[in-house]
Amino acid sequence: MKRYYKQGIAAKGHDGHEDGDSMLWAGLLLAAGETAQEDAILACQEETGEFKRAPSRVGVPSTNSFSRDMATGLTLGAASSGNVRHVYKRWIAYTLDNRCMACKDHDGRCFMTPGVYWWAHYMGIDVPFYYRWTAFLNRLYLFIACFINPPGYQLHLAGVSLFIQKKIGQWGYLERRAAAKLAKRQPANAFFQWLAGDTVKAKYLVEEVKHYIASEGQGRMHQWGWEREDAERAWKDSCGHDIVFMDLLLNEKQA
Repeated sequence: MKRYYKQGIAAKGHDGHEDGDSMLWAGLLLAAGETAQEDAILACQEETGEFKRAPSRVGVPSTNSFSRDMATGLTLGAASSGNVRHVYKRWIAYTLDNRCMACKDHDGRCFMTPGVYWWAHYMGIDVPFYYRWTAFLNRLYLFIACFINPPGYQLHLAGVSLFIQKKIGQWGYLERRAAAKLAKRQPANAFFQWLAGDTVKAKYLVEEVKHYIASEGQGRMHQWGWEREDAERAWKDSCGHDIVFMDLLLNEKQA
């Protein structure tokens, strides 16, 4: 399975130059057991504590160098690695100190949602009192998101959020129900089937994708198949990282 990296972090495209989703993918791969992505994530932090989506963005003024998706991937990385959690603590402090200025080079949307601070609290990181006493709302919020988020990348982010819950030991009735709903809404999504506990179906779906790629090739190599609607069959243009991610999960090699 062909894959590309840019300065050590997961990249996409036929020449591996695209880093648009790198931090999210790195967090997913690290959580599944690809430990090399730990160093890649660490290399994305500025001296100020700020994070960029890829090492190549560090020290380079640019727009859209981070996003809510990247914040979710970074949080998953922190939930999976003590070293990442250490620098994640610095990032949380940076965002609290800089508030809206922390999003200054983004596309205008604030990526510091309450969920990030709720997760930080559950990982033992100091956050303002408001986020500490409202942290219980995170479970309800994610439960609802799995029912109402549109299929595709928004539903995938709900799945990644559930993965964070699993990593930090918040995996109870609501999370199991939410995972079951994801699997029902997108039955051809191997990641959602894994979250719901159906490893047999997840493995079947991955093997089906591998068979297609072995026969037809990887296409444009710019998609993480599990973040798209089933009907898109996005795995035809698999970046390769998504297949390796599922193989690691199914072999129980999570960090």
